[in-house]
Amino acid sequence: MTVKLYIKTHNKTGLKYFGKTVKDINKYQGSGKYWLRHIKKHGYDVTTKLYAEFNINDCNITDVSLDFSEENDIVKSKEWANLIFENGLDGGAVRTGMRNSKEHNLAISKANSRKHSDEHKRKNSESKKGLIPWNKGKLLSKEHIQKLRDSHKGQVPSNKGQTGGTNSLKGKKFPKVKCPHCHKMVGENSKNRYHFSNCKFSLISN
Repeated sequence: MTVKLYIKTHNKTGLKYFGKTVKDINKYQGSGKYWLRHIKKHGYDVTTKLYAEFNINDCNITDVSLDFSEENDIVKSKEWANLIFENGLDGGAVRTGMRNSKEHNLAISKANSRKHSDEHKRKNSESKKGLIPWNKGKLLSKEHIQKLRDSHKGQVPSNKGQTGGTNSLKGKKFPKVKCPHCHKMVGENSKNRYHFSNCKFSLISN
């Protein structure tokens, strides 16, 4: 029996879903609750892409599934409808305090114990050189970076000495609050970024 990993992209909304099945990937709509509610609302107008396929006894499916889930951050990212990490075995387990299956814990343990080669580490390190967060990952030349540094020399921040603003938040600790949908404890200052009204699980509970 063959297990297939697939990616479905909704043609109207752009929302994506990563899953596995032994059925025909073009006929199988997926099993995620968030995903199924989304296609119920917007219709099943999707493009399906085969990502990989394995023999059902091939243990590599776990590595590939978890790698993809982690690299694309499919649980937190709003680009993906997944509420759980796909492990290629049983669909994964919800990561909000619920107990994982033994198979899923074994798969995660195996994935975390893998060691990257020196070549992989070198490429990963070099790929980040010259990157600055506010530039959304774009690579800047050394000359560009130096010009930016020179242009800011001697400048006084516009909000120096004032209360409020970004600088006033440095070192400040915010109380933790619990999201009513996924029950995760998050900082009160950033609770609405991925939780509360923007929590994926709010669509399940409503």
